[in-house]
Amino acid sequence: METKLRGVLLDLDGTLANTEDYQYLYAQNKPLEEILEFKLYNYLSPILKTIPWGEFIDYYIRAQKEVKGELKGTAASHSRYLYIQKTLELCGVSFIPGIIQRGYDYYFDEMLRKTVLYPGVLDVLKVFKYNRLKTCMVTDFTADVQLRKVRKLGIMRYIDYLVTSEEAGADKPHPEQALLALRKLHLQQEEVVIIGNNPKTDIALAEGIKMKSILFDPRKLYQDKEGKETFYTQNFTEVPKLLKLETKKFSRKKLLVLDFVGTLTNEKDMIEEVLCTFIHKDPAYVAAEYQLFRRGLLEEAAFWYKMGIGDMKKAYRAIDASITIKKSVVSLLKRLQEEYTLVLLTDFPRHWGKQIIENRGLGKLFNQVIFGGDTKFSKPDPDLYLYLLGLYPEVNPENVTLVDDTPAALATGRDFLMTTILISNQKATYSVFVPDHMTNDVLHIESLLNKGERLIDMR
Repeated sequence: METKLRGVLLDLDGTLANTEDYQYLYAQNKPLEEILEFKLYNYLSPILKTIPWGEFIDYYIRAQKEVKGELKGTAASHSRYLYIQKTLELCGVSFIPGIIQRGYDYYFDEMLRKTVLYPGVLDVLKVFKYNRLKTCMVTDFTADVQLRKVRKLGIMRYIDYLVTSEEAGADKPHPEQALLALRKLHLQQEEVVIIGNNPKTDIALAEGIKMKSILFDPRKLYQDKEGKETFYTQNFTEVPKLLKLETKKFSRKKLLVLDFVGTLTNEKDMIEEVLCTFIHKDPAYVAAEYQLFRRGLLEEAAFWYKMGIGDMKKAYRAIDASITIKKSVVSLLKRLQEEYTLVLLTDFPRHWGKQIIENRGLGKLFNQVIFGGDTKFSKPDPDLYLYLLGLYPEVNPENVTLVDDTPAALATGRDFLMTTILISNQKATYSVFVPDHMTNDVLHIESLLNKGERLIDMR
């Protein structure tokens, strides 16, 4: 049986974006004025004095070859700083650090100004995420430069990890880049495909560790050559079809998904501030048994027996009395109803929650109320979010906003491209996660929803 595809390794330069198209060695039919090295030549011309363009580019190509030869297989072999330094040396210009640095900065500023994604790339990256594929960029170069390119392209949300030859210690096709990527993704090579534009690096890398590959050939350099790639295409939009991935069309509907306890309520912790107000047992013990109960692994009667509670009706009344809704939440939700489909997604047990939510006037405000226990899943289980998306197949995951006080629950939503708003409180157990937005008051989410920027972009 064929192994299911679970991850994609992506080259950057010349595969996702046109970062090579304006370089002298790759430029095809580009006006001289648009070539990066010619721009650099004009920028350096005050110190080059009488050296003509033809002589400068010969020195630059020689410098590039020498640096690559001396530092073969390393990230430093791609250093434009070293290329410029050696070019100036060949031109007889004395060592001037400031000029080299300014030339280096100018070169990459011009490159980034021209840098765009190839047609269809963004849509395909989204298809990867819609199909729950993990993504890792594997690229030859230094990390700082590649990160600048990724930020310029605006594709941070669609890339889970980055591996550069600087981090791996070797250029492609040395296997370490791919092996490091697999370790980060926690996947095996048979579960992953690599997409690149270079047979000698990307495809050779895939072949070396028995990985499937796609040769993307936007310049049509290899159309008449039979290579060792698994698939070949000149159009990036064909990638989902080659990989047999599902593509979807979505409506413009927007979903706002809110947690209950700790988000809409004044109580921040279900165990200490609700259950332990009338259950006189160790909170850790209560928490462990409650987790089993809300996941459907423990019958309700058995749960109350273990809690030492004999009168379940009295227990319900105690829970009801302990839950208080934050002031102005109802009016907030009424306003948000006008623009969003509202969903309450909570691990709170249905046995207790349905009547409490109705009594607080919240039930009629939500288009859907999902109790995790009904689905046999709980946060942050990805299957709970798959269940949610399955109820709204017409909704683009990028049009879903999660509001929760638990970072782990939001982190899983982020994996599905959902926007995340953390309701910060002192009771929450924090994980290594940066939400798109953060506030200590759910009433502030209205203004956050109207903001275009996200914390995670950090531009």
